[in-house]
Amino acid sequence: MSYGAVIRNGSNEIIIDSDHDSFAKNSSTTMSSTRVDNSFFDPEALYRFTPPTQSTSFPALIFLPLANGDKVGIDGPFGAFLRNDTNGSAIICNPASNISLPSTGFGMRIFKSDGSVSYSSEIELGRVFDKSSASLDTIINSGNVSITINSNTTHVAVQVGGYAVQPVQQQRSVVQNVVVERTGSTSAIIQRVGYSIGFFPSNVGVATTVPTNFLFGRFV
Repeated sequence: MSYGAVIRNGSNEIIIDSDHDSFAKNSSTTMSSTRVDNSFFDPEALYRFTPPTQSTSFPALIFLPLANGDKVGIDGPFGAFLRNDTNGSAIICNPASNISLPSTGFGMRIFKSDGSVSYSSEIELGRVFDKSSASLDTIINSGNVSITINSNTTHVAVQVGGYAVQPVQQQRSVVQNVVVERTGSTSAIIQRVGYSIGFFPSNVGVATTVPTNFLFGRFV
């Protein structure tokens, strides 16, 4: 016996399928932003966002909008998000397989071959299409990493990776982090961004070889 389903809309876009991991929306929020001084690298604006409190029973992922031209990443030293705009929208999610569903009611559920829930009409779901990663060390030594993403992608979740803090002058340091920039419908670039802060002697050269992971998905 086989399991799963693929459901398309009138535009032939896949809106439900059991091959991709699904995440249940737990809540949504808007984060506040603070502009950081990134003039050492690039005059383009760069903003830091404090992550929302995750009131979930299982480890959660936070998905952020990823429109064309958006840059999204993690600010390693502060455990915060980075963007090149002030869009603080965030969706807090749990893996659908960890969600408790009602034992009675009406609707439709789709299961994967391992018995976990891929879709349920009782919860609001998003799907992850692709995963890509790169380390700061790779980008410094080999350049930006070009990747292909699903054209239906609307959001990205970032899992913490490496960063570096380097002194550049007396009482000043530069923090380098890894971000992804969407450059088209199906294209993106994983690259580094930097900003300057007060001297950070204890964190110089932290975990530059640890990859930063990006999960590309869709929420509607």
